[in-house]
Amino acid sequence: MPRKLLGIHLICKDGLHIQELGRGRFKSGYWKKISEQSASSAEYLALHNQKSLPSYKQ
Repeated sequence: MPRKLLGIHLICKDGLHIQELGRGRFKSGYWKKISEQSASSAEYLALHNQKSLPSYKQ
C-alpha cells in the first residue's frame, strides 16, 4: 500500500504562477517532477522563497 504524502515543500520565488482559489486554497504553477496523483493527495503544499526560509504560503 502506498504511503500518503503529508506535505510538499517547493521553492516558488515571489508567488510565481500562484492562482488564489478562495477559502484558503490556491493553485501553484508548472511543477514537472511532482505527479498529479501525489500532489492531489498531499495534506498541504508549502511555498518558500528560499530553502532556508519559512514558507510564505501553505
